Amino acid sequence: MGTISSGTGLISGLDIESLVTQLMSIESRPKTLLENRIETLTSQQTALTGLQAQIMALQVSMASFNKESVFQQKSVSSSNEDVLTATATKFAEAGSYQFRVKQLASNHQFVSRGYSSLRSSIGTGTLSFEIGQGQVGKATELSFLNGQQGFQRGTLLITDRAGNTARIDLTTAQTMQDVLDKINTNGSASIQAAVSGDHLVITDLSGGTGTLQIAGTPAESLGIAGSAAAATLTGHTIYYITEDTLLKNLNDGNGVRGLNSGDDLKFTLKDGSEINVDLRSTLHEIIGGEDSSNKLRSLNSGQGVRLGAFRITDQNGKSVDIDLTGLGEDATLRQLREKIETEAAARGMNITVAFNSLDHLTLTDNSTASGSEERTSHFIVEDLNGGSAAADLGIVGDVAGSNIYGEQIWKMDTVGDVMNAINNHWANAAGVLQVSMNAAGNGLQVTDSSALSGSLMIAGLYSSAAEDLGIATPETGVSDPVFQGRRLLGGMNTVLLRSLQGGSGGDGTGRITGGTIQLTDRAGASAQISIAADATLQEVLDQINTAGIQIQASVNQAGNGILLTDTSGGTGNLVIADVTGDAAAKLGITVDEAAGSIDSGNLQLQYISGATLLSDMRQGQGIRLGKIAVTDGKGSNVTIDLTQNDVKTLEDVMRKFELSGTNVRARINDTGDGLLLYDVSEGEGLAPIQVAEKGGNTAADLRILGTAKQAEDGKYYIDGSYEFQIEVGGGDDLEDIVAYVNQANLGVRASLVNDGSGSNPYRLSFTSEISGRTGTVHLDAGQTSLTVTDLAQARDAIVFLGAGSEENSLMITSSTNTIKDSIKGVTLDLKETGTDPVTLSVSEDLDAIVSQIEAFVTAYNTVMKSIGDLDSYNSDTQQQSILFNDYSVESARRSLTSMVQRTMSGVSGSFSRLSQIGIKFSSLTYESGTDESGKKTVNYAVAKIPQLEFDEDAFRQAYEQDPDGVTELFTKADTGFGDYFNDQLEKLAGTGGTSTIKSRLSAMKSSQKLLEDRISYLDVMLEKKETRLYNQFYAMEQALANMQSQQTALASLSSLAASMQ
Repeated sequence: MGTISSGTGLISGLDIESLVTQLMSIESRPKTLLENRIETLTSQQTALTGLQAQIMALQVSMASFNKESVFQQKSVSSSNEDVLTATATKFAEAGSYQFRVKQLASNHQFVSRGYSSLRSSIGTGTLSFEIGQGQVGKATELSFLNGQQGFQRGTLLITDRAGNTARIDLTTAQTMQDVLDKINTNGSASIQAAVSGDHLVITDLSGGTGTLQIAGTPAESLGIAGSAAAATLTGHTIYYITEDTLLKNLNDGNGVRGLNSGDDLKFTLKDGSEINVDLRSTLHEIIGGEDSSNKLRSLNSGQGVRLGAFRITDQNGKSVDIDLTGLGEDATLRQLREKIETEAAARGMNITVAFNSLDHLTLTDNSTASGSEERTSHFIVEDLNGGSAAADLGIVGDVAGSNIYGEQIWKMDTVGDVMNAINNHWANAAGVLQVSMNAAGNGLQVTDSSALSGSLMIAGLYSSAAEDLGIATPETGVSDPVFQGRRLLGGMNTVLLRSLQGGSGGDGTGRITGGTIQLTDRAGASAQISIAADATLQEVLDQINTAGIQIQASVNQAGNGILLTDTSGGTGNLVIADVTGDAAAKLGITVDEAAGSIDSGNLQLQYISGATLLSDMRQGQGIRLGKIAVTDGKGSNVTIDLTQNDVKTLEDVMRKFELSGTNVRARINDTGDGLLLYDVSEGEGLAPIQVAEKGGNTAADLRILGTAKQAEDGKYYIDGSYEFQIEVGGGDDLEDIVAYVNQANLGVRASLVNDGSGSNPYRLSFTSEISGRTGTVHLDAGQTSLTVTDLAQARDAIVFLGAGSEENSLMITSSTNTIKDSIKGVTLDLKETGTDPVTLSVSEDLDAIVSQIEAFVTAYNTVMKSIGDLDSYNSDTQQQSILFNDYSVESARRSLTSMVQRTMSGVSGSFSRLSQIGIKFSSLTYESGTDESGKKTVNYAVAKIPQLEFDEDAFRQAYEQDPDGVTELFTKADTGFGDYFNDQLEKLAGTGGTSTIKSRLSAMKSSQKLLEDRISYLDVMLEKKETRLYNQFYAMEQALANMQSQQTALASLSSLAASMQ
């Protein structure tokens, strides 16, 4: 600051710098006071910020107290963790369950024959892999028998005609093939079991003359209970569909396409009237048009609504009674809506009803609060006089809000749902159109009673539903009183002919439509067979085998086609040709040469269709939905979003492509085993289609990721077939085969094994990456020399639930060793098999709840101790803490104390205070001392910082007494301690909004800013004052210097004068 370089005056000899410093120190006292105040404010802000952080940590410790799941946690203990362990969610019911682990899930593994070296070749050709699909003789699941009610497990007793009895254990059988294998390899009774369409046939091979007898628990459900004096016992029908059969199980599992596409079916009745039926899975009406809404009788899968009265009470406490008895079951949802809204309006209420495009009703209370801002009632719908109308409509409810979202009352999942949609259609008022099950139980029949003459015509409108339901008629219609639809269900262990050669894939021209085939064995014997359009493949094989010539037909070794073998011993040509139609050609068995057999090759069984659920694909793993980038031949790029709720089937995926704005389209491929992408762009020089991921795995899962290949027609295609093909050349060795398989990401891992044998030690080993039966790998080695043998079969895990015998217990199966929700909310983890039952005990997980409450109490006490430390005064030393008497700290103390002591109103349980469940303040402590006289000893209650105590035993006792009450105390919306604590802590210390502590910190910062500004001002003034002081001393020195010069001059004059005297 100073302007004088020397600290001491040259004339005066004064210590100027020291004097100025002392003077400025006096002048700077106001600044020092301000700096001290800023230091105090900084310390206070630091302390208050620390307290805020602790309160926020407290908020975090109880953040989940408003969630019911916290108080519904379950723990599971196992009596043998070496065999079985489990975890449970809040949805699990407490109790003990006994399981017996019979079988663990395993992966399919198989090896090739031996080869001499790693450089060995398997020849040229194509290796085809299909996982879990593509088999024309796929075993029928026993759960599908008897109208999908399954069969009764247990021991089958069979006595052949020679008196030999076999006890055949079928407790773990899963498929019809399991049943056949166990019967045919029983080792005691000489019998043979075979399937014939929809029933079993048992043939006695013993040569005895007695009676063939079959008994035991499973016999009746297999349709073979009884006896036969002949060598053959023919069972009754056990394979059929019912109204409860899922649509996705029809047509060899390819389902019904086109649902949710608008009007699906067009019926032109004999009287000329038309009925268009929409098979969507939601309720509907034409807005502003004719009343086309669903009839009441059609709701609940045709069970209708039990008419009666119900009451609606709005949030203002007004109510209206709605009586439906006058409407009748032929009334529609539009009429129901009008009745509710009109009668409610007459009572001063504003209620609306919505159902269009929903599978339920939604009631909305549009009333405004009357009189005050507080609602006086919940929104309530309740049945009256013991009725069920509201319950059947799915609208019974009691909500603290404006909407009641009803339960599902409409669906389109089963055959019965389709029949209901047609039979109870709004335009079918007289019921002249009726669809029912046919007598054989394998299809539908349609009755038109609108007129005695004329033709009934049935066609698809915007979908393939008529064809897939088997009721599409010729264009000219049918005049039969009852029109018999085609078969929707094949036979056991076989498939429909119409499902071969890609079925409905491509343009459908590959489908086998029947005809007549001429067969001539090599000995010259001939026969003709006639094939029906809706026949099964097994029926064709049976016709060939019973044609009276020496040709035997069976499923080929690969399981994907058929093999016809000549057994005549002749030397002529084996001749198989079409007489009418092209069935033989499409079955791949036309031949005219000196061959001992003819193999059809892969008949391309369709197992993917537009109706295929994305969640069922990839062996049940489902498609991981996301976004994909698609570029067409003209370079136009779009992103297709498959994450939306309306994407559930492959048909939905195809629709997304069509509406995407690109020229790329999607359809089911010609082989019926995946999607095919093609480009409808026109012009020359088109580039290949390209598909890329947008951060997910969707394209890869759909097998459409990458760049299109050019076909013989010059166009580009991406074929998403789930039949994985590997082309093998003559120069490819064993190591190349392993590399090809592993690089293809087929879901199969290949490796090389050296078994140590002398001449041919090297084998190819293949292991499915998918466990369980769905992971079975079907290998077609084609023209190569590769042959394989199973090392380990693909098996499902089998667990029995129940303490009794296996046949009296519930069998649970899973493709993995982790089984979810076999008991709701419980996940089983299978470790190993065991003969003894393992007991799982599911109980309330109070330990987890206790730990969270303990964490809350600890965090609470930490905050209260900090408050005590920050707001304290020592009367002995007269020292006060940094935030003594600060209103924000005191506010925190009061809020935190009152929060814990609060009584919650409106509870329905036993508890309204935390102290009732073991969370309360610790009691006062007492110290001994003497009274004022110093003679009498007294006890003094010593005030201390409020601290919470948690009595775990009291909490456990309260929870055991009323678990719902404890849960409600914490989780009740708004008023429960969970929401209330969170709200109060947010108001107290939240970083957002205007919490108490945040406001206080803001005020401190503002004060600090004012002080800093004042200091800056003082700095300027002090600098000026210091400069002025130095200038004054400088002027004094100048004056002294001048005086000194004057004195010197006077002295000189005086001396001169003296010398002159």
